[in-house]
Amino acid sequence: MLRYGDGTSFPFGENFLDLLVDAVEACTTMLAATADLDLLRAEAASVLQRIGEDERQLVMFERAVAAVCGPGVDPALATPASLAVEQTRLAMASAVERSREQLKQLSVAKASPPDWHETADRVHAAAGTFFERHALPETGWTWSWDASGPEPRAEAISFAARFHVVFDLDLAPPWRAPVPLGALLSSPVMHLPRRRRFRPPVEAALPLDRCTLVYARHDATGRELVIRQPTGWSWQLTFPDGGQPTATLLDRRGRAAGTGLVREPEMLALIRAIDDAFPVPHLPRHARAVSLAGTHLTSISDTTLAPRALLALLGPTVREIRERSRMPGELTLKRDIADNRREELYISRTNLTARYADLPAEHRILLDDAGFGRGLTTHLAELSQPELPSRPSPPPVAARASSPTIPARPSPSSRSPSTSMHTVQIPTLSMPAAEKPRRREADRPLRSILTVQPLPKPLALPIANRRILTPTG
Repeated sequence: MLRYGDGTSFPFGENFLDLLVDAVEACTTMLAATADLDLLRAEAASVLQRIGEDERQLVMFERAVAAVCGPGVDPALATPASLAVEQTRLAMASAVERSREQLKQLSVAKASPPDWHETADRVHAAAGTFFERHALPETGWTWSWDASGPEPRAEAISFAARFHVVFDLDLAPPWRAPVPLGALLSSPVMHLPRRRRFRPPVEAALPLDRCTLVYARHDATGRELVIRQPTGWSWQLTFPDGGQPTATLLDRRGRAAGTGLVREPEMLALIRAIDDAFPVPHLPRHARAVSLAGTHLTSISDTTLAPRALLALLGPTVREIRERSRMPGELTLKRDIADNRREELYISRTNLTARYADLPAEHRILLDDAGFGRGLTTHLAELSQPELPSRPSPPPVAARASSPTIPARPSPSSRSPSTSMHTVQIPTLSMPAAEKPRRREADRPLRSILTVQPLPKPLALPIANRRILTPTG
């Protein structure tokens, strides 16, 4: 169980501090892409400004040449001097037109506004990497798995606040083909419609050891399973949310041959076994599409919307952790590990702010305001060292020529802070690799063939430190 730094219960999962570190990294990547786009826009605006200045100078030059050369002369009345002037005017006009054409080409090549779609692709890739590693608090999931075709595949969709992410799931070997029900349940038996020749189907208790699961779906409408018999016939089991489970008998062509009700305890036992053997939130996944408020990130021209939405979602929890952390400059959580023992997990805000220190100020403030930068605890630490008022200096007195010069004594406010403050460095221990997520325990043990490895932690750097707390007195 996780707790805040003051000991009160923490509402979210075990790896929340790891999530914060990756969230800072993702937002930094997205905002850095936006900063690059802003730089390209500034360069284009600067080039456009220089082109405008060059165009203005060409106009002034053209007017000056026209004023000096005057209007054209009649060839019958032309003199050698006037002919030379006319040739000069025509040459200057031709040179001005060539220069204008060059400026037009330069404007198209370097002064055009940069395309934001490449930046949006970078933002989408950074967001996808984050959601592949973590699920935000209170994330909902829908998923489907289909092994009825030549190539089994599975996808999942996560819903968290305004974010909507579609994943392709990596399947473990047992799920790359139809799954025998005997591997999910021990001696499975269900009451299902049984086919009878020349008569309507009748409900009967049927052993399903030789049957296979070929399709499973879980979404907002409920559950759906397809179980295939060795004969090629199958049952489509539907379990709507808040409704009665039903079974439809399908022939080899997928046509309905009969329907009946399914006993809910039998259906729930099978669903529980599937969820335990196929833990979707912990499976390796690859983000295919990330949307914000229903719009794909690659279609959003404002490339700061995604990081701002992510920070707005996490910010209240980050600020709450800061307020309840007793060590200034840290985000601290506690975990109960044994009787009378707790483990304190913490990350340094200095390490977090160092990750986005190179961003422009208008982007750094987004992460600072979310709770990662300077804030209440930093300000309280500064207020604990009040600044002493400066002592007024005496009026100047004219010194005699023979009097030695005495240097003025520095006032307390001008002294170096290092003379009155001492920094104590507290050694910390590196936290070992985070414990892998545990699978939920089923009512009965599953076969080892369906064991799915949880999603590994791909972070290369240690995330949080830890302290072991023991009671005193």
